Amino acid sequence: MDDMRAQAAAVEEFAAALRELRKSVGNPPFREMSARSGAISHTTLYEAAKGNRLPSWGTTVEFVKACGADPAEYRERWEGANRIVGSARTGRPEAVAGTAAGRPNGGTAAPASAPERHAVHIAVDPPLGPPGPGAPPEPPPSDESAHDVPPPA
Repeated sequence: MDDMRAQAAAVEEFAAALRELRKSVGNPPFREMSARSGAISHTTLYEAAKGNRLPSWGTTVEFVKACGADPAEYRERWEGANRIVGSARTGRPEAVAGTAAGRPNGGTAAPASAPERHAVHIAVDPPLGPPGPGAPPEPPPSDESAHDVPPPA
């Protein structure tokens, strides 16, 4: 089985476990689970069960708690899936050893096709017109020094 298939299988297997847990407690609507959690949206819960990508550990915790189960029972299973997803992404199993413990809330490995992100800096023109009340005074023109400017009347 190639890396991409292993990654997809690990994600689907984990999502299937979440769906089975939800089914075991009466298949509550995701909105109800979200309300029980109070910390995560119904859309995020739905995405976790859908199986398109591995949910973060934090999402997994909230999903499991919303079903009234113990998140600790899912930690090892999540870490195993996270290792597979990470090794499929990097091609090096040793590159992901301990990744879950090293990230806040466990983190989520990005899919292999994730685009690179770059910072973009945008220049913004200052607002037109006089400053409003309470605005700081404008600095003196560059050809004047501060001591050449008469004090305000």
